[in-house]
Amino acid sequence: MEGKILYLEDDPLWIQEIKNMLDKKYDFISVSTLRDAAQVITNIARKGEFIDLAIVDISLIRNNGDNQDGFVLIDALERSGLLPEFKIIVLTGYEGNIRSSLSEFDVIDVFIKANWAKEKESFLNLVNNTIIKFS
Repeated sequence: MEGKILYLEDDPLWIQEIKNMLDKKYDFISVSTLRDAAQVITNIARKGEFIDLAIVDISLIRNNGDNQDGFVLIDALERSGLLPEFKIIVLTGYEGNIRSSLSEFDVIDVFIKANWAKEKESFLNLVNNTIIKFS
């Protein structure tokens, strides 16, 4: 496996889509809540290992009390200092002015789910290039 990827996503169809693309080449970990993401990151850091890339959905299901905005995870990752080489890609269904909302964070790129058919190849190329560059 070339690198470790953490994917925060609440939609099982999207989890399967991205897993099918990345699971054979990378150590792929998917979580659907902020609590699960924190647990995975803590366990990996305790082992002295690193996550090379996080793929984060911004708008998560609100009827699950554990599920909070992906912004919370991005902010926590950047402030933690635990994983200084952590790189983040946003893959979201949110179509508002997301880029300006993320301008304060060190996010590599943003992909909108509604544009997936056009952006899928670019997404995969970015993931592969990011893992190679930063691993």
